[in-house]
Amino acid sequence: MKSTEIPLCPVHQVKMVTDPADPSRTKKSDPLDNPKRHPKTKRIWTQSDKAILEEKMSKIIPMLDSIPIESSIALIANTEDEDLKHYVMLLLLDQGRNKIQISEPDPRHLWVNKLDSDWTDKFGKALKDCDVALYICRPNTKPNQATAWELETLKNYNKEVFVCELDFKL
Repeated sequence: MKSTEIPLCPVHQVKMVTDPADPSRTKKSDPLDNPKRHPKTKRIWTQSDKAILEEKMSKIIPMLDSIPIESSIALIANTEDEDLKHYVMLLLLDQGRNKIQISEPDPRHLWVNKLDSDWTDKFGKALKDCDVALYICRPNTKPNQATAWELETLKNYNKEVFVCELDFKL
């Protein structure tokens, strides 16, 4: 790579913005707003999907069964693992658990490497009020800045966090 070339973002495969004053950093075309980054999970939930999902998630079902049904559960995941988070949410809803808190990825980040304060205020309260949390990730994944903040907040509130490592696509 030549030194004059602008590097590609490893997640989005688009040219990275290298100048902090660049006006494109605040446009809707920024990579965080790119719909291609967010997995499509709007599917019809069929019985065969449920069976496949339960089979693929069999290693975490005993962990989920250990959480009381009336517990409030916060689901957290990196943006790249949103599909897994939604599958876990579907499984929890199918088990009759309806106290689920999730954070959608869009409002979490602002461009200057900071988290959106409105989001941290709103979801921080949800993290404080939850009974337990599930951190859903693929194996060997490191949390991004927003997910790391969520995990640190849960630690500060002495919440129990279950790590659900999954790796599949339906």
